[in-house]
Amino acid sequence: MLLWVGAALAGDCPDLGDAITGITTALNDVDLDVAHELALQATSGLECQASPINTVVLTSLFQLAGSVELYMGDQTAAEVLFERAVAVAPLAVIDPLLGDDAATAYDLVRKQVLDTPGGTLRIEGQVDAWLDGRPLVVGVDADVAVGNHLLQWRETPEEPLQARVVRVSTREARVLPLGTQVATAPEPVADGGGAGMAGGARMGALAGGAVGLVAGGALLGAAGLSHRAFDAETDPTALASHQTRTNTLTLVGLGVGAIGLAVGGVGFVLLDQGAGLTLTRRW
Repeated sequence: MLLWVGAALAGDCPDLGDAITGITTALNDVDLDVAHELALQATSGLECQASPINTVVLTSLFQLAGSVELYMGDQTAAEVLFERAVAVAPLAVIDPLLGDDAATAYDLVRKQVLDTPGGTLRIEGQVDAWLDGRPLVVGVDADVAVGNHLLQWRETPEEPLQARVVRVSTREARVLPLGTQVATAPEPVADGGGAGMAGGARMGALAGGAVGLVAGGALLGAAGLSHRAFDAETDPTALASHQTRTNTLTLVGLGVGAIGLAVGGVGFVLLDQGAGLTLTRRW
C-alpha cells in the first residue's frame, strides 16, 4: 500500500490516476487511513495540474473521496464531496461496489442538486478555459449546476494552466474576467452562436466520455492479463499479489467505464438539441 501512496504523491502535484487506483486499493484492503490520506492529497492538488482534468477522472475522484469520508464517519465532508461529483456529472451514478451507505448518501445529494435551479457562468478575456474538464466559449453563458466547480484556463498553449474553484449559486449570473487582455464588452454573438456553444459542450462531453470508456476498457484488459498471470504463477507466495492486482484493476475499470458512459451520454443528448442550447444542468 505504501507503494501506491508514494506513486500518487511523488513530486509537488499528485498524479490523479495513481491516486484513484490507490484509493480503490486501500478501500479494497479496508485501509481507511491510507485511503483518506490519498483522497486528501488528490482533492487538494486539483489546481496544480498541468493539463485540463478529464471530467471522468474528476467525477471518480470526488465519488471515492466522499465515500472515504463517509466510512471515516464524517457525513458532512462526504456530502460536500458528493455534491462536487454531482455538479461535474449529474448523469453519473456512484459505483455500487462502494457500498449501500455510499449509494444512499450519494443519491440524496444528487437529488438535492438536481432539484435546485442552477446558475450561469460566462468568462471574458483572450483565454482557453475549461470548467470541470469541459471547454468554455468566451463571452457565452454556460448553464451550470449549483455548487463548486473547477475552472482552469491559460492565455496561450505555451503558458502553464491557472486554476481556481468557482462556486455558482442558484440563479446566479456569474461573469469572470480572465487573463491580462480582458475585453471591455463581450463580442456580439451572431446567429448560431448558441449552437457553437452547444457544439463545444457536446464535443467536450463526448470526448470525456470516450476517454473514460477507453480507460475503463484498458484497465479491464490489464485485469485480464493479471488474471492469466495468476493462473500461470507457480510460486504460491506470489498468488496473493496477483489476485489483489486483478481485483483492483477490475473495480477501477468498471467504475471509470460507467462514469465515462454517463458523461458521454450528455454529448448524445446535446446532439439532438436545437441551436442556442448551452451546456446545462437539465440532464
